[in-house]
Amino acid sequence: MTKMNYEAYLLLIYPGTQWKLTPLLQGSVNDTLRATKTAGQQGPQSLILKHASGTFEDEGLEVEATVLHLWDTHEPLHQFKLTGDTWMLPKCLRHDQGTQAELHLSTSSETASILLQQDLGDLTDIFSCIKSLSEKPKPQDTAHISALGNTLGRSLANLHDPATLRAVLAEPRLERTLTQNLTNEVIWSATMEQLPSYLQDFPNGDALFQRVAEDIRNPKYTYPACLAHGDFHTGNVAVSASNIQERDQQPKVIDWEFATANGRGVNGDAAQFLASLHCGIIASRQKDGSLELANLLRHFCRGFCTGYQQRARLECTMELDDVNSQLYRSALLLHGRDMINYARDFCEGHEAEEEMVRVGVWYLERAGKDMDDFLGGSNMLELEREDEFLIRSLFSIAYGG
Repeated sequence: MTKMNYEAYLLLIYPGTQWKLTPLLQGSVNDTLRATKTAGQQGPQSLILKHASGTFEDEGLEVEATVLHLWDTHEPLHQFKLTGDTWMLPKCLRHDQGTQAELHLSTSSETASILLQQDLGDLTDIFSCIKSLSEKPKPQDTAHISALGNTLGRSLANLHDPATLRAVLAEPRLERTLTQNLTNEVIWSATMEQLPSYLQDFPNGDALFQRVAEDIRNPKYTYPACLAHGDFHTGNVAVSASNIQERDQQPKVIDWEFATANGRGVNGDAAQFLASLHCGIIASRQKDGSLELANLLRHFCRGFCTGYQQRARLECTMELDDVNSQLYRSALLLHGRDMINYARDFCEGHEAEEEMVRVGVWYLERAGKDMDDFLGGSNMLELEREDEFLIRSLFSIAYGG
């Protein structure tokens, strides 16, 4: 593979400058680096550079650049930035596409894409932040973590709001970029291909897999589309590493390459995000675990769910044709799937692995084969026994409303 001359590209963009490049483990693109200026005046003191080559990666950077601009002045989502109590995204500094030669990356005529973003500083993912706080717990940590979760939940609900989607689709340039389904097969491969083997020890494993597969590929119900992050997991939610003990109040959300206006909200981003955290709670509450970590994870998740529920206002009447009740069922399926995948992929050999899987299977079973099954009397009672009560608390349940 040809070595890219990122210094030459940066010199092209910011004449008279020199840069030190440090690789970062981040995103799905070819390279992600921190560029720190060592000489010259033009440009910021540091920035994040993402490079992609290849159709999928290139289009992913175009999606990310488009989404990051949505919070700029005069753009559709700038209003949320003005409220102050919201998440932070890196600013998009510029996005260049062309041949490697045109971008001064190499002499090749291959196409390439470069995205320059604001450097938010050294970040730590939200799980690592909570784990760090749990090791030296202080009385104020509980309120801080709960508030952080609440801010994140409300911000995500704003992203998923129907008004947000209408504002985005009203502009043809945004609609063209954000309604592409670039990632469906990638996500299917990552989340579904191993699931049959993970369910093979359960007598109803094949039926449970088909239940999940149908909801993704050929759903029986019409779920409202929304603007979604598309890859909303704990690795893409971070806080400032240097401010953990100072209690950074603003979550940072990164890596928007999978964002889409055809996305799933509560039954996508929200349910996915909670899955690994739920597994973390299960692991922490074991006899050899950390009760302090379990406590902080619970408070973060409760803050997140409360913030999301209060902003999204998804009231379930628990009736066959109620769209929010259909979303509730779908969220159970995705949450259970991702718990099972997380347990098998990242917790192999852990004392809590099998419990994580059993809880994940509970979600698939409780979703039922369809809405009739889901709303059955005995199943309704079982739903009230949800472990940690996470998915249910994303909704307002109003029987027979």
